This record gives sequence, C-alpha cells and structure tokens, in this order.
Amino acid sequence: MTKLIVRSKNDFINFFTLFFVPLLIISVSSIIIFSINFYNNKKQLQDTALSSLNQLAYSSEEKISAAIESANNLFSNATVVSHLNSSITDDYVSIKATNKILKNLKNNTAAIDSAFILGQNGEFIINENNNYSFSDFFTNEYVYEAYPYSYWKSFRFFNSADFTILAPTVVVTNDSEKNIIPIVIRAANEIRAKNFLVININLNSLLSANTTKLLTENSNIFFLNKFTMKTFSLEREIGTLEETDELYKKLVSGSNMFDINLPGYGKTTVISHSVSGNISGYVYYAIIPLSDIISKILPNIYINVIIIMLFTVLAVLIAFRNAKKVVSPMQQLAKTLIPDQDFSMHQLNLSAINLKKNNSDLSALLPFAQERYLINYLNSTDYSMDESARKIIQSSLPFKFEYFAVVIFQLSPTFRLYDEYTATEYSNMQSGFYNIVKDIFVRKFDSLVLSSINDMLYIIINAPSSDNDTQITELINQICNLLKNDIDYIKLSYGKSEFHQKLAGLKTAYKEAVSNLTMFTLSDNQKFSPAANTDINFVFSDSDENELFNALVNFKIDKAIEIFDTVISNNQSSSNRSKRQLYTQILNTIFKAMRLKKLQYTTDNLDLELFNDILSKPLSEVENEILNLFEYLREYSENHSSQLVQSVIEYIDEHFSDSELSLDSLSSVFNVRVSYISTAISTKLNMGFHKYLTSLRIANAKRLLSDSSKTIEEIYTECGFTSQPTFYRVFKKLVGTSPLEYRKSQSNK
Repeated sequence: MTKLIVRSKNDFINFFTLFFVPLLIISVSSIIIFSINFYNNKKQLQDTALSSLNQLAYSSEEKISAAIESANNLFSNATVVSHLNSSITDDYVSIKATNKILKNLKNNTAAIDSAFILGQNGEFIINENNNYSFSDFFTNEYVYEAYPYSYWKSFRFFNSADFTILAPTVVVTNDSEKNIIPIVIRAANEIRAKNFLVININLNSLLSANTTKLLTENSNIFFLNKFTMKTFSLEREIGTLEETDELYKKLVSGSNMFDINLPGYGKTTVISHSVSGNISGYVYYAIIPLSDIISKILPNIYINVIIIMLFTVLAVLIAFRNAKKVVSPMQQLAKTLIPDQDFSMHQLNLSAINLKKNNSDLSALLPFAQERYLINYLNSTDYSMDESARKIIQSSLPFKFEYFAVVIFQLSPTFRLYDEYTATEYSNMQSGFYNIVKDIFVRKFDSLVLSSINDMLYIIINAPSSDNDTQITELINQICNLLKNDIDYIKLSYGKSEFHQKLAGLKTAYKEAVSNLTMFTLSDNQKFSPAANTDINFVFSDSDENELFNALVNFKIDKAIEIFDTVISNNQSSSNRSKRQLYTQILNTIFKAMRLKKLQYTTDNLDLELFNDILSKPLSEVENEILNLFEYLREYSENHSSQLVQSVIEYIDEHFSDSELSLDSLSSVFNVRVSYISTAISTKLNMGFHKYLTSLRIANAKRLLSDSSKTIEEIYTECGFTSQPTFYRVFKKLVGTSPLEYRKSQSNK
C-alpha cells in the first residue's frame, strides 16, 4: 500500500507536468511574441525615420543643385561677366545693374541667403546691395567665422571642377547670425580665373525646425562632412569626429541603421543616409534615443505583462485540476485490478519513451537506406537486404509522379587552380558549387540528390509529364554560365537524359545521363541554349560588356553606373526571363573585374554562392544588389586612393634628399599617372609637390647649418640640390637671408 501511495504521488506529478508543460510553452511563446512585437515596432520606427531622412537628404541635394544651376545662369549675363573679367568697380550704372541681378537671384532661389561677386584682381565685392572693398566686406558686412579676409584673398580651386562647396560655418551680419554653406563658382573652363561668384546656402532652408523632430520628441537630425569630419545640426557646428570614433566609423562605412551609446543621449538608434553621387559630400543622419521608443510602447508592455501573468496562473490551476481528474481514476483502477503487483503510470511512461526512441532511430536511418538502395539499383548491383525491408524502403521512396530524368554533374580542378588555391579551398568551392546546383534544381522540380563516387552529383528529377526538357536545359545553361569565367581553374562535366516512365525507366535515364557525360567548354555555350522560340531576348553587346569591364577595373564607377543605366533603359521592354539572363551577364562581368583586382565582396560567401543568392531575388532587388556592388567598388577605390596618397607623402619625406626625386619618379614607383599624384598631393597638403619638396629640403638645410660643421657644398648636396646657386637663391627666398648669414646668426645665439 505504501508503494502504491508513493507511486500515486509520482504519477500525479507526471500528469501535472504533462498538462502544465504545453501551457507553459504557450506562455513562453507569448513572451517571445511580445519581444518580437517590440523589435518590430522599433524596426517600423527606424524604417519610417529612414524614409523621412532619405526625403530630407534628396530634398537638400536638390535645393543645392538648383541654387548652383541658377547661379550658373548668370554667366550668360554680359553685365555680370564684365565684372568677373574686370579688376575695377567704378562703373556706377553697371554696379547697380549687378546689384539688381544678384538680388533677383537671392529672391527667386529659396535656399540662397546671399550672393556676391568676389574680385581678387581688384579686391572688390559686389553683392545685392552695394559694392565693397575686401577688408570692409569681410570684417564688417558679412563675417565668416571659418573663412577670414585672408582666406578669400588667396582662395584657389585645387581641381578642374566649376564649383566647390565649402564646409558650413556661422556668418555674422549687421542684423543677424546664421549658419550657411558657401559655394564658390567660376565660369566654365576658366581654370586661371581670379574673380568668382559666391552663393551662400542658408542651412535653415535645408533643415527646418519641423524636420529635426523625427517621430519622437528627443530625436535630432545632423549631417557629417566626410572630408573635414565635422558634424552639424540646425543650430550650428557640433564638433569634429575622430577617425577612431565608433559613430564616425559606422557612418562612413555605409551602415544605415545601428544602435550605439552616445554622450548626452545614452543608448540610441542611429539612422543614416548618404545620397548616391551627392554633390555636397555630406552624410545625413538622425539620432533617436531608445528611451523614446520604449516610452512609446510602454503602455502595451504593461498590458502584455499583466495578461501573461494572469494566463500563467490560469495555466497552473488548469494543469492541477486536469492532472487530478486523470490520475485518480487510473490509480483506483490499478488498485482494483492488480492489487498485488507493483504497477504504476511510471512504467507506462517508460514504455512510451522507449517506443518513441525506436521510431526516431528508424526515421533517422530511412533516408540513408533509401539513398543506398537507389545507388545500388541504378548501378544494377545487389546487396544483402531482407525482402520485407526492401519493400518498405521501395514504398517509402519520395516519388509522387511517373516520369523520371537524371542529370549528372562532375567538378574537377585544373593544374592552374592549385597554383593559386589550396586543396581545402578547392574542397570548399566544390561543396559550395554542388549546394548551389542542388538548390537550383530542388526549387524548380521535385528532385532527389544522390552523392556517389568520383565526386559526382546525381540529380533524379520526378515530374508529372515529359514536357519539362526545355526547362532542364535552361537550368544546365544557367549553371554553366556560373563557371564560364573560371574554366581555366575548374572543369565541369555534365550529362542529361530524356524523361522515362516508372522506376524501370529511372534506370534507363541514369544510363543515358552517364553515356551523355561531356565536358563544358566555351564553345559549349551554344550546346545548351534556349529553344529558338523562347522569349529570352536582350541587348548587351560585346562592346557594352568590354566598356563596363574597363570602367570597373579602372574604378570609374560613375561611368560604370552610366553604362548599366543605359543597358537597363535599352531593355525596358524585355521579358522578365530576358532581364534575369541580362543580369546574369552583367554580374559575370562585375565579378570578373573584382577577381582581377583580388576583391571579395563578402567573406561569408563564395562568389558562386553570392551570385546565386543575388539572382534568386526579385528583379527590382537584383538591380539594387548590382548598384550595391558598384558602391562597394567606389568605396574601395576611395579608401585605396587615400592610402596611396599617404604612402606617396611618406616616400617623399624619406627620399627628399634624392636630387632625382620628381613627379615622374613617383609615378614609376607607385605605378600611377603624374597628373593623379600632383592633384592628390595638392589636395592633401594644400600645396604643390615642388613647394612641399623644397620646404623639406630647406628645413633640413637649416638644421644642418645650425647643428653641424659641414660645408655649404656638403649641405646642399645632402639636401637634394644640384647646384650651389640654386640652393642660395631658394634658401634666401624662403628664409630671408643667405645660408652663411643664417649660420652666423644661429652661432651667435
């Protein structure tokens, strides 16, 4: 009796658990669903903020573009042009006419705060109100906080562009203080111009007070100048980000949505947007405190917590009642029927567990048994198997239809592959390729994939009719196209059968596929091609492909995008199947260029996997993925360019004493054009190559004159000068005294 009472208690606990666990799972699921809702609300808020930010960014860019276009129209006005070409301002009538023209430009263009003609030749200013001298205008009338009088006096363009956008700054006038973006414009092709048209964009017109509040009370909009690393809001400049700042790294890397801890905000979510090909060079970003998001959904949190708690309590009560109702009658029955035997529900539970385990083991073994059976069946080999087991396996084969076809693929390496890759890397390539092939066929047909000897992949296709032959051919063509640029590294053999009926026909299809096994070559491109009456028809000539490839390998990304847009425009009327084939050709060209440059878009996927992943998406998303690849190449080019310039400068710092050092020698060392190096150094250092080189040599000469007893001849030779007269002339021009006088003055100190 004691044993029965103890086991009764255990059985009650077992039944209580049996009822309680499913209800507990429901409760936990409710918590999970709530968590998902929280993150969905957060994602929805982020997406809405990103959309608003995108609209703001494009609106700002359009306003700046419109202002520049309106200003450029003035270069066709004879009165304005006369002042741009003049060094004097004594024509009263002409000045008044120009005042009126500039006032109309300001009044008719919403973003422009002011405009003026900057005359460096005569140091004069003409704005919408009057004409001024440099010193009067820049110290009294229109005072730039970041650009003083001396800056405008020596202002120069350091590239061939017709305009340059300066970093935002504060301007103080007689009656106000405002944030503006100065834009300096010169006449087209006037490289040596000394007079310019300056327009000032009012920052308030780009970021209105309403736009700075995105969905939550404490959110704010900022924008980052990627070149100066300064960040601005509606009010004024906030400060300069460091390259090591986590926020700066995220913004310039292209991350458009991320969480980060920021001083003054705490845990925040940041949404950023950089306009493709923007003229201002700004990254627009918004900061939304996570506390705002939580407070927005806090009422829902409280309601859900209360509901879950009530539901959990109810689950416990229901489980207790049901367990009691089930266990009591069964224990009474057991006590009545078998009073002398040690019987309990615990024994029943153990039996059920053992039965479940046996069934699970059988389910796990069945797929292997099926594959083994099919491999031996197709190869006409017998192996020991119980007849009843054979019937069970044969009846369990996952074939729903009557018709069968077989496709075989075999991948093998060439000698050239092992010159550049290891055996492990090839094994990964092979596995990745076979996975892609499996995915392609399984998504299109009811297919069973078998692995066998000699690294072959066997695909059994089961179809309701024999009308799918053309589709199989197109899939093989697609797979061959994936490898057409890699045939120097990998050989692909394939074989295909016609459709045959029933399981006996499957063996015939297998033998037919094996006998048709051939190696893919470039000429085989024509072997597996769509039928003549297919709707695949697109325009992408060899010339288009070569032009796109050359633009990519030379990192002329804007040109590549222009070619891509033209090709897409020329194929607007093509069918979706044609467009997908077109995208296949374009992606082949892009990845070929990336392999030539040894670039890898992602470390998580092989090129083939990434290729298939992109093409599996809807057409609109495929086009966006291609544009993302272009932007990846652009970002790589910009980063590589910055690193190259730094390497050139470091090389000059180390070799300035070499008298043969020149732009031509740098061009040979770094394998880039002379014009590129010259422009890059000027942009980086705000001075030309020769001026920078001379400053290094003179600085070293001054040090040697002060700290050594070497002769003048030894010093100028060691500093890279080729003659003493040249050394004397350059030294006196930069230092103000001759080398001997300088040495004497230093020895007297």
